Amino acid sequence: TVGMILCGSIRLHAQASQQPQEVYKILGISVDGNTLADPAAIIANAGLKVGDELLLPSDQVGQAVRKLWLLRIFDDVQISIDRKVGNGLYLVVKVRELPRYESTEITGSDEVKESDIEKKVPFVRGQVVQPHDLVKIQKEITKLYETEGMLLAQVNVTTVPVDTAVNRVVLKVDIDEGTQVKIRHVEFEGNAAFDNSDLRGAMDETKEEKWWKFWSSFKFDRKKYEQDKRLVTQFYSKNGYRDA
Repeated sequence: TVGMILCGSIRLHAQASQQPQEVYKILGISVDGNTLADPAAIIANAGLKVGDELLLPSDQVGQAVRKLWLLRIFDDVQISIDRKVGNGLYLVVKVRELPRYESTEITGSDEVKESDIEKKVPFVRGQVVQPHDLVKIQKEITKLYETEGMLLAQVNVTTVPVDTAVNRVVLKVDIDEGTQVKIRHVEFEGNAAFDNSDLRGAMDETKEEKWWKFWSSFKFDRKKYEQDKRLVTQFYSKNGYRDA
């Protein structure tokens, strides 16, 4: 959330105000809402200093907010006027910190090892957790299940507070694996020069399920399937069909 300086009911920033500009001296800066981030570090990163002149309205405050936003440790930043004393201002930097990672809890994983799922969680204890991280982890775990032929798997990744005093969260990975998708039959259309068995033979990994081949795996692997389609094209090319 992009914050702006507020003075009474008047918004003071470059885009919203047509008032004449006034110069104020920054008499003090305080920080509110931080739990882990050092207040002095927050003020330093904002680029505002006690004794500096602040031109209002201007984009100075907007620039300070953007600098703090780029630290990627907050999900809300606002800079407001605490009080005015003559031609001086006391500012307050209000922040809301993003949560920090504590641990991972996995439920519903039977066909895939928890250790393999945990490898898709790129966090160390104390690391900042951003909302887009959860989406990325969900996609990576879903891809992992696809390689195991579990194309129907549903993965839900959320965070649950574990220690509100230091804003720590547990990453919860809830999985509904569904059933494994197997290759029952491979069909071809448009083939006249070669029969289906020739084309199936050109494939390395995409095989039809046979009850008597109990030692083989017939799970559907999207990546291997795409590779096998290229092998069929190469088979045609080697036999004179260059534009197949």
